Amino acid sequence: MSPISLFRPVRRPRTVLLLLATAGLLVTGVAGNAVATDPYVGGQAATRVSQLPPVAAGPAVERATQAGRSLGLPTAARRTVERVDDLRAAVAFDEVTDLDSRGRPSAVLRFGTDGRLVAVLRLGWEPGHGRALTTDVDATAAALGFAQAVGIKPVDPAVARDDGASGWSVVWERVVDGVPVPGDGVRVQLWRDGSFHSLSRTEHDLADRPATLLEVSVAQATVTRLLDTWIPAE
Repeated sequence: MSPISLFRPVRRPRTVLLLLATAGLLVTGVAGNAVATDPYVGGQAATRVSQLPPVAAGPAVERATQAGRSLGLPTAARRTVERVDDLRAAVAFDEVTDLDSRGRPSAVLRFGTDGRLVAVLRLGWEPGHGRALTTDVDATAAALGFAQAVGIKPVDPAVARDDGASGWSVVWERVVDGVPVPGDGVRVQLWRDGSFHSLSRTEHDLADRPATLLEVSVAQATVTRLLDTWIPAE
């Protein structure tokens, strides 16, 4: 998949953008309804950002509070909530930024307009908040626990990767009707001490299941016939 950045190129410090890229959150996720009424035109700003009114921001703040508590994020002194329309990807999402007592961002949480959690990134790291991870099995179990804590139920198999000093990355590929969906799935990143770093969920819209499915033998015969026509060879 060619990732599309949903985090805005402006209004973010370079250090935050670098952390977002490192965490793998510069991706398209389940962001809700398409922004089809104002399609993207080459050369214009790729995103449109607006503050949500209190009546709309309240539910997003409550969801962020619950998710943060489940993931062990630092308690926020205050939060900002923005609606972000990504015109290139034709999606919209609500972005909640947790701020500490000094006004510094401590976490970023994204929710689709349907309320589903799309991504979480904890900014900064304090050692000693988890159990040290030394094996794939330990990392997978810890990542699964964080995913399930926010209501996400990944489907096995999981692939755990040791990223050295950066910790562990655990990925579950999305599978629909037994077929893997390239680029889609759930990814959880953990620090080496087992504490939470980030989570992202990517689910692109798919075409409806065909009413009639070809048998394997029919598909093979069809492809063989077409190849014989297009590329004559033994």
